[in-house]
Amino acid sequence: MLCCGGDTQTSVDSSDERWLDCVEETSNNSQWMTNLPKELTMLPITRLAIPGSHDSGAYYLDPKSPICPDESSVIKWAGKYGWGKKIIIRWSITQKSTITQQLNAGIRYFDMRIGYLDDRKDFFFVHGCYGYPISNLLEEMQHFLKSHPKEVLIVDFNHFYSFSDAIHDEFSALVLKYFKSLLYPCDKATSLEVSLNDMWESEKQIIARYTSSYVCDKECQFWSEKFIDTPWFNTDDIDKLITCLDGRFDTLTKGVLNIYQAILTPQTSTIIFHVTSSLEKHLAVPGNARVKTWLESVYNQKKMGVNIVICDFELLCGMVPYVLKLNDLLLTKVKGEK
Repeated sequence: MLCCGGDTQTSVDSSDERWLDCVEETSNNSQWMTNLPKELTMLPITRLAIPGSHDSGAYYLDPKSPICPDESSVIKWAGKYGWGKKIIIRWSITQKSTITQQLNAGIRYFDMRIGYLDDRKDFFFVHGCYGYPISNLLEEMQHFLKSHPKEVLIVDFNHFYSFSDAIHDEFSALVLKYFKSLLYPCDKATSLEVSLNDMWESEKQIIARYTSSYVCDKECQFWSEKFIDTPWFNTDDIDKLITCLDGRFDTLTKGVLNIYQAILTPQTSTIIFHVTSSLEKHLAVPGNARVKTWLESVYNQKKMGVNIVICDFELLCGMVPYVLKLNDLLLTKVKGEK
């Protein structure tokens, strides 16, 4: 099975009018946290509705790069050939927007998957193949936060490929180079009951999860794996996905960030039977349309508990406003409790 992703191209195509229209429409969400009413900024961020992106850096993948080490033998075999690499990339591209465009559109959770290439002595975003250097992505986040001092990011470093302890040391040092003054430290916390007000008062802007106990045991700036609950449903069936999203309300974990993975995952058979298509066309666009309907039903039914929602091609499909609208529901509830 391939990890996920899809587009017919290896990178963002700025000529796509649908995509450009969506970026323009959602760019006014660049300060949505800054503009939240005080009743919400004093709540733990575990209660806020936060838009996120899945495989956040997979908007470009290098066709000359190797195949991700965790892929199946079939995928690795196909990746040896030009035709095979094109198919893999079509089904591995998961976003159409750069990190900066995602930030300006209101995305605040970033799913980061990192591979180390020994021959390049550098770290790259990985999904199926290797993309841009991670340092480029971190620099974009750093630049955005400098001009948006009250916006807060959750940066989730959760997959590491070809990492030894020494490589973890090198990578965590790279993250600290860009983010150290911005990181809200875990420092032996037992829950993530942190509010935007807490972040602002401490002049910190990033919650960074790092899913390596080797690093978290040494560095108090990072939050360990247990602070984000993010079940993966591993299905290409939209009806099953919606059922799983509904069931998520019954499995929420207190004191941590809870992610709703609103993504359809291509199985090997999906790709074989739709070899000329892509994740964007075959799964993400129709799937996101159903997810938007689901988010509307959550709002209309006044269901509480949606925290972080991640999607593929989130900007292309206009998902952000549907997630942010749930904060209006939360505000009504909080005011009613007074």
